[in-house]
Amino acid sequence: MSTIPHQVKLPSRVALDVVLQGIRIRFGRSVVTVSGVVLGVAFLMSILAGIVLKAGVAAEDTLRVEVERMTKFLEAETGTFDRKNFAILPVGTLTNAEARFLDTLKNTRGVTLRVFDPNAFLTAEQGELLEEAQMEELADGVSALLMMGEGRPQGLDFAEVMANARQKVVASTSPEIPLPEATGILASSLSRKLAEAEQQALMEQQRRDRFRDGWIIIISLLVTIIGISNAMLMSVTERFREIGTMKCLGALSAFVRRMFLFESAIMGIVGGAMGCVVGLLFSIIAYTLTYGPTLVFSGLFHSLGTLLLYSVVTILAGLILSVLAALYPASVAAKMVPAVALRSNI
Repeated sequence: MSTIPHQVKLPSRVALDVVLQGIRIRFGRSVVTVSGVVLGVAFLMSILAGIVLKAGVAAEDTLRVEVERMTKFLEAETGTFDRKNFAILPVGTLTNAEARFLDTLKNTRGVTLRVFDPNAFLTAEQGELLEEAQMEELADGVSALLMMGEGRPQGLDFAEVMANARQKVVASTSPEIPLPEATGILASSLSRKLAEAEQQALMEQQRRDRFRDGWIIIISLLVTIIGISNAMLMSVTERFREIGTMKCLGALSAFVRRMFLFESAIMGIVGGAMGCVVGLLFSIIAYTLTYGPTLVFSGLFHSLGTLLLYSVVTILAGLILSVLAALYPASVAAKMVPAVALRSNI
């Protein structure tokens, strides 16, 4: 019996050509496989991009929380804002939180503002502006007098000013403003430090958010691996006869294995790049709808380096996960007996 002295080992370029031709022929199956990679990588990139964007809008979140606390504290002292009148007394330059709080009151339905303000915080349509001579009328019929700014009121007799007020509530939006101690007046600070219980609850919420983000990332990676493995197994199953024919023609197991690994690498790179773009766009759109384009794109500009790093990581993740997911299907294809593969009816 004669033996074959050696077998021809086809170069990797031939395996790549076979893979590219197979992708063109089975374009529909290739699209399904790439879609699995795209979804998995897009999920991963959306989480990573969300972390970057969240850090970029952290100051805005802090500002919104502070304004919401001011609003709730004022509502707790005066009741619901329906048909309420408030007097505004600026005693210095407003902070960002105070300016946002004033805008919130201006835009609240049913609220009327009366402002003693030489610099005109309000237009005539938004509220009533008082001149110097009308200072004594500032709090007439109002539910609360709000002192805003970083200064201190000078020579103000709160008992006289609040004599005709509907509710004798004097509130400040800055801890720097001293509260009056006049009899019969309810003094309240709308800018308060977080209580210990609130700080603990906030830290616990941050811990849960970090755990959730980590768990979601792990799940997205597992989903990607499972999806690619399933698609590659189906690809092997559909090509039993093709694999048997190649082996009968002299293709080695290593060539068959290399062919499937090349195919998975191509799927991983293409799907990873597309998934990176889709995930990033999804996060940008979601945050833009919540925070507005100016704030979001400003945060993106300052975190551009981190986003580029995450983009490279996600594309590499798509490539590596695709190759890892294809190891078992490639091994199955390489070990197939030609006669068994040719008898397959699939």
